[in-house]
Amino acid sequence: MLWLPIALGTGIGVYFALPFEPSQVVGIAGLALTVGLLVVFRHIWPVRLVLLAVLAFVLGFAAAQWRTQQVSATVLDRTLAFTTVDGQVRTVEPSGKGPRVVMAVHAISGLEPVKMPMHLRLRLHVADADIRPGDVIRVRPRLAPPPTASYPDGFDFSRQAWFPGLGAVGFAFGPAELLEPHDEATMTGRLR
Repeated sequence: MLWLPIALGTGIGVYFALPFEPSQVVGIAGLALTVGLLVVFRHIWPVRLVLLAVLAFVLGFAAAQWRTQQVSATVLDRTLAFTTVDGQVRTVEPSGKGPRVVMAVHAISGLEPVKMPMHLRLRLHVADADIRPGDVIRVRPRLAPPPTASYPDGFDFSRQAWFPGLGAVGFAFGPAELLEPHDEATMTGRLR
């Protein structure tokens, strides 16, 4: 029984180590096959123990696959230069080069709503140091899909960006236009 969490973790690890995205059928079929074999061999203890370990492995694989599909979000499919983005600032990381923000996107000029990422990360202009979470802003950035690893086995930002739902990254060409300042009462209400 103590090996079951190890088998579960190994299934999760194998899923994330794959260089491609397997079909949804793989996890479901693996679970169905393993449960079926457990029913067939329920009276043969050595086989049953091995199948329990295999079930834990397949369950870990299927759980990782399901979670990846659950958090899937639209990712920008090409680079957009000099576009206009309207959105609400979710987080702000202050920096001397200009704050880095995560925005919930309301609109991107020249992009259909079905191709529009829900969230993006931008480096704003130095003049935007007073931007706060909750502000609704308009900015003219260069947007690109989250970058992949630069070299084999390197850090893959696109994988890191997948789970929080970041569909684009970029930087602003000029200061942002404040469309609607954050509502202090609303922000305080969220904290309670």
